[in-house]
Amino acid sequence: MTNYVFDGGTIDDLSTIRLQDTELDDAQLCTWEQAETRMSAATAARIPAARKARTAQRTIYLPAMTQG
Repeated sequence: MTNYVFDGGTIDDLSTIRLQDTELDDAQLCTWEQAETRMSAATAARIPAARKARTAQRTIYLPAMTQG
């Protein structure tokens, strides 16, 4: 499984979002806190880096983490 975190700005009408069935099984809009509870511990640990990247307005690359 792969998790991506995107800052999509503010979305007022969720009905405008269309998933490409051949590429995505699911998508969720979550607060930072909700995202952490839905992810594995190894992935949730990456949330602080995502928040820092948003504040700094730059990409932050992190090493791969194994899930135990």
